[in-house]
Amino acid sequence: VAVIMDGNGRWALKKNLPRYDGHWKGAEVAENIIEWCNDRGIKYLTLFSFSTENWKRPQAEINMIFHILAKYLSDRLNKVIEKNARLHFIGDLDALNPETRLICLNSEQSTSKCTGMVINLAVNYSGRSMLWQMSYTELYFTDVLWPDFSESDLDLALEDFSKRERRFGGIG
Repeated sequence: VAVIMDGNGRWALKKNLPRYDGHWKGAEVAENIIEWCNDRGIKYLTLFSFSTENWKRPQAEINMIFHILAKYLSDRLNKVIEKNARLHFIGDLDALNPETRLICLNSEQSTSKCTGMVINLAVNYSGRSMLWQMSYTELYFTDVLWPDFSESDLDLALEDFSKRERRFGGIG
């Protein structure tokens, strides 16, 4: 399962909150979806969190996003290890500030021997190059903004996927 965590800022603006409140709420939902997917036996979860296009945002918002990422990784690393989950980063971490980069690398290293669920965190990835890699991906779209995404929304997506007939380029 892969998720593009989209709509944090719009969610906050709709509620007359600062955009960073949407990012904090989005981080809570990311933590929840990890639990929900793990509970359902999903082995691989990819969370697309920050693309190279996101560098166009105001610097203060970028700083807050990476502060949230670093805080969540630091505060919850032991919980991830207890769940036997492995963190893996996709993207170019070299562009991150040194502190956040180190926290990401240490988190990945600390969970490298875990054999349960694999959580891929896409950070500073190119959205354009992802299109090629998604050639056989089944897509599901929802109007639900990420901070409002619930366990029942996940179940709807999984149910929709389970009804599809995958042919991988074949005709029959």
